[in-house]
Amino acid sequence: MTTILGVSCLYHDAAAAVVRDGEIIAAAQEERFTRKKHDRRYPEAAIAYCIDQIGGAEALDAVVFYEDPVLSLDRILKNAIELAPATGKTWAAAARSQLGQSLNVAERLRQILPPRAGDNVFFVDHHLSHAASAFYPSPFREAAIVVADGIGEWASTTDPLPAFPRPALQRRHLSLRAQGQFRRIQADGVGALWRAALRRSDPR
Repeated sequence: MTTILGVSCLYHDAAAAVVRDGEIIAAAQEERFTRKKHDRRYPEAAIAYCIDQIGGAEALDAVVFYEDPVLSLDRILKNAIELAPATGKTWAAAARSQLGQSLNVAERLRQILPPRAGDNVFFVDHHLSHAASAFYPSPFREAAIVVADGIGEWASTTDPLPAFPRPALQRRHLSLRAQGQFRRIQADGVGALWRAALRRSDPR
């Protein structure tokens, strides 16, 4: 059996979930514990709850973070430069979030793992996280999934092949896009249009 803890945080609605051999064992949103709506902070309570549901951290084989913070920082930097001076006020907050928190999240996640799991901390594409969150609760063995988002690293719309596998969230499947499962990543898709319509000038 492969048991994986997934963590999402530092943007909005921080949460954690545990998947074992493709089946969801536990999931929780941090706001349920802190009573702070849309709590974005590192989800300590949600992580603790999920770990408790599997009998302790010794059961974990890996931890996965919901996006690649290096790619996100690349986008934030380039957007801040391209949209300057409109991004002047929001750049400082975005930079603090990425440089002071997101880029250090790997170490915090690594501390959760038991010694036998070694260094099994992974960063997956943001849109792969969305696809997984739709697919794993479903009854399907395979599914075609289109993700339309505000933004995720650089992508706002992801066009997949109809072959999202189950059970899938194991080490060999943590890079499905690299294996050709995702055909096209668009930075100017539906999500980007939505952000523009709302006049979102923040570089995040």
